[in-house]
Amino acid sequence: YRPQDFIDEETFRSSRLFTTPIERFTGEDLVTGRFERVSFRCSEIHAQKGRTVRDDSERSAYQTIFRGLFFTARYPKPFIGETFVLPRQAGGLGRAVGDPWLKRQGRGERVRLEDPEFNHHFSVYSDDQVAARVLLSTRMMLHLTDFHLKHQSQIHLSLIDGYINVAIESSKDLFEPPLRRTLLDITLYLEYLEDLKLILDIIEDLDINNELWERAAAEGVSNP
Repeated sequence: YRPQDFIDEETFRSSRLFTTPIERFTGEDLVTGRFERVSFRCSEIHAQKGRTVRDDSERSAYQTIFRGLFFTARYPKPFIGETFVLPRQAGGLGRAVGDPWLKRQGRGERVRLEDPEFNHHFSVYSDDQVAARVLLSTRMMLHLTDFHLKHQSQIHLSLIDGYINVAIESSKDLFEPPLRRTLLDITLYLEYLEDLKLILDIIEDLDINNELWERAAAEGVSNP
């Protein structure tokens, strides 16, 4: 844990979760670790775009693109295709705004999944429909939906070139307890641990699903 460090801007951009040009990029509270076969990093990130306020001073201001916890990890083997899970209703500038715009951004085609509750909260795009359905298992969709409903947090996820990228929107200081609350309050730590648990659940789900995919591919089966 390094409180003054954070994930670099290039790594954040390469997730392709947010396509708005970034003009200010800050962060803190870098955590690194390893789970199963995957080494991961996560930190708080605040990415902003600039705009000019039209008043007497012609001053500059900044508008938030994303603020919250950003997680990235390299999976041992590349995923098949590129898959994006985006919130259907998002407060940031990176929100899902419709199929035509996302196709122009190289997000691929809309993937229709069988879980109606998940589809109500998330939109999935991929350049490989079969791979997206394998990677986004019933377990993973349940984890993402439950977390979203419990915390009312918008979640963005991409699977690109063997990288897992997850952005969880939040305005709270994730690793800094409020001054007016006792540090003996266990709920403070449970909030942080639940954020990290979602990430570890995703890693575990992908590990199981990718093994199924690799085994099916070796046996010549197109859809395990």
